[in-house]
Amino acid sequence: MIIQRTRFLLLILISSLVSVNGQDPVFSQITSQPLLANPAFAGLHTGEIRASLQFKSQSDLPSLSYKNQLLAFGIDTRYKAGRQDFWTLQGLISSFKIGDPSFVHQKVSLGGGYLKLLKEGRYGRGTQYLSLAFQVGLDQTSLASNTWFSNQYDPNIGSVNTTLPSGEPNGITYSSSFLPDVNAGVLWSNSWSKNTGIYAGISLFHINEPKMAFIPNTDTRLERKTTLIAGGEWSLTENTHILPVIYYLVQGAHQRISIGAPFRINPQDWNDQALRAGLWFHGNQSENGKWFFGEITFQTIFELKNIQLGLAYSIGQKPLQTSSFSRNSFEINFTWIKPADYKKKITCPRI
Repeated sequence: MIIQRTRFLLLILISSLVSVNGQDPVFSQITSQPLLANPAFAGLHTGEIRASLQFKSQSDLPSLSYKNQLLAFGIDTRYKAGRQDFWTLQGLISSFKIGDPSFVHQKVSLGGGYLKLLKEGRYGRGTQYLSLAFQVGLDQTSLASNTWFSNQYDPNIGSVNTTLPSGEPNGITYSSSFLPDVNAGVLWSNSWSKNTGIYAGISLFHINEPKMAFIPNTDTRLERKTTLIAGGEWSLTENTHILPVIYYLVQGAHQRISIGAPFRINPQDWNDQALRAGLWFHGNQSENGKWFFGEITFQTIFELKNIQLGLAYSIGQKPLQTSSFSRNSFEINFTWIKPADYKKKITCPRI
């Protein structure tokens, strides 16, 4: 029946794509889609406009009959507010599909904020910014049109027969209304040079805990999520840098920690091109409160002047290997940054 079917879909949502026992799916490359990590990342880049498209897929191979997919597009920019401060604007579209038939969640958000210069260092050294930002979006949750229920299993043919009555009050169409969702964040950054700096921030997602149920007479809500992120860039040699990041989230009773340490190689004869490579380690909290090592991600990013192309492959560890049926995931990111003129440039840490 519908309750059993919904529990199954939520189990897949929790254990398969998300790689954490929470309600929101997450990318393995946390900082490649920064607006999902903290809205206050808006405007905090050296260019004038930043646009990022990211896609994550987890499926049965080679049949590809069962797919979990996460897609997000984010764009942000900033405008002068006085001599040294900026207004920031951002837009974000995200969608994820879980299982077969698909549990689908879609969201469209717009946001704004303010980028305040706290300290202007000489020649960019010791430059500090405080960024405040919010997102207001519309969320929708639904089941795909190919959804089937236990009443539609036909023992005579040994498979599902969608022409049979589902036995459900709403037929087989379940979809929530588009409901408002509010997020906000704050982020501090300090840059000592072009290749050295740190940042740290906190954000709240689903502040209003929107109702996401598509089943009549239920009150299922998206739990409030808190995230903490800190990172930076340090020089190891003249041409080699490390960009460590730690990301923590808690949503309801569930928690996750991600730690990444990509290396960036940029020889002088490469001009504005660079190569990043490194690992991400993801720890999750199980339902019994115990922590376990859930996933390891291999990441490579090609920086080609104003374009970044990121590729990642994640391998689930036990118990996620069991709950996701040993499915690993592939992720790709494409980021474009429009260069800023002199008046619109800022000095900030690289993410």
